[in-house]
Amino acid sequence: MAAPMDSIVLPCDDFLGFQMEEAYKQREVAIKKCISVASEDVNKLRTLKMNNPDDGDILKKLRKNQTKLRLIQQELNVEEVLKDRALKMTNADREPVLLRQLGTYSDWQFAQKLQSEEQQRVQVDANQLEQQKTKYGMNTRLTARQQFDRDLERAVSAGSMTVSEFLERKASQTKSSQSGVDDGYTRVTGQPKMPSILKLQQLIENAWKEGFDPHGSMQLEGRVVNTRKWIGATEIVAVLSSLHVKCQLLDFNAPSGKDNTHPVMINWVRAYFKDSNNFKPPLYLQHQGHSRTIIGVEELHNGSCNLLLFDPGTQKSRMELFHGKIDYNTMQTIRRGLHAFRALQYQIVAVVGLLNDTEFQSNTVVQQNGREVRDGGKVVTVPPKPML
Repeated sequence: MAAPMDSIVLPCDDFLGFQMEEAYKQREVAIKKCISVASEDVNKLRTLKMNNPDDGDILKKLRKNQTKLRLIQQELNVEEVLKDRALKMTNADREPVLLRQLGTYSDWQFAQKLQSEEQQRVQVDANQLEQQKTKYGMNTRLTARQQFDRDLERAVSAGSMTVSEFLERKASQTKSSQSGVDDGYTRVTGQPKMPSILKLQQLIENAWKEGFDPHGSMQLEGRVVNTRKWIGATEIVAVLSSLHVKCQLLDFNAPSGKDNTHPVMINWVRAYFKDSNNFKPPLYLQHQGHSRTIIGVEELHNGSCNLLLFDPGTQKSRMELFHGKIDYNTMQTIRRGLHAFRALQYQIVAVVGLLNDTEFQSNTVVQQNGREVRDGGKVVTVPPKPML
C-alpha cells in the first residue's frame, strides 16, 4: 500500500486539486492490480475445487483467498469515497482537511478498519447460520426419542392425553423402534405396515452410503438417525432411488397466480391423475416445515379443482370418520382448494417406475430422471448437479 498522504508536498492552492487527484489515481492503479492478481488466484482454486471436491486444504485456501479479494475490493471502495469527498471541496478547504483526515489515515488504521468490517460480516454470517441450524434441528442435543417423550409429557400436562394413554404410547414407541415398523397410532386400520421414523432415518443414511444425494448428505452432516433434523423431498428421492424406485422431483419455486397461489402446480397434479388408464401412485408434497400425501383430485362443475390429501397433522378422530358413511362434510377433512396453497415454494415427488440395474449402479438417478422447475407458468427442465 502507498505511503500516507501527508508525505505529498502541496506547493499551492491552485495546484492542490490536481495533486490530490494524481495521488488517488496512483493508489487506485496499485489496488486494481492487486485485485487482478487475487481474482486469478481465486479462479484457479475454484477450478481445483471442482476437480477435487473432497480436498479440505483446497477449500481452506479458496476461502482465504476469497476473503483477501473481498478486503482489497473494500479498500478500493473506500479510496473512491475519500477521493470524491476531497475533490468536491473548495481549494481553501482542501489543504487542512487533507492533512487532518487523509494525512493521518495511515495504512495500519486502514487495515484495522477493514479487519473490523470483516469481523462484523463474519459474525453476522455465523449468527444467521446458527439460526438456520436451530430452525432445522441441527444444533440441538435433544434426540428424536427425547423429543417424543417431551411431547407426550406436554400432552398429559395439557389434559389431551391420559396417563394410561401416555404409558401405552411409550411402550408402543419402544416396540416400534425395535421392529422398525410404525406403531400405526395416526393411521386408519386395514393399511399396510409403514416404517417407523427411526427406520426411515436409517434408510436415508443407507442411501447416502450408496452414493445417492451426496449434496444432501453434506448439508445434514451425514447423520440423521435419532436426531430432530428436518428431512424433505430430496431425502425421499434418495431413499426411493436406493430401493430401485425411479422418481421425478419437481420444484414449484415461485407462486404462479394471484394472492401467492400455485395454479401451475394444481394443474400439473390434475393432469397427473387425469390419466386413468394407468395406476397412479400418490404424490409426496413438501413445503417449508411440512409434508403431505396427495391421493387424488376432485374436479368441480365450474372447472376448478381440489386436491385430496392426507395430512399427518390431522386429528385421528377426524380420519376415523372415513370408517362410516363418506359424505361432503367427511371429505372436507382431506379436501384442499387453490387458495390453501400459498407457501412460497413447493416440491413434489412422483414415482414414475423402477430403476434398471444400469441406472442403479451409475448412482446418477436424479440426473437421468431430470428435475423440473415451474415458475410463473413456465416449465424449465433443470439438469441437476452431477453426482461426485
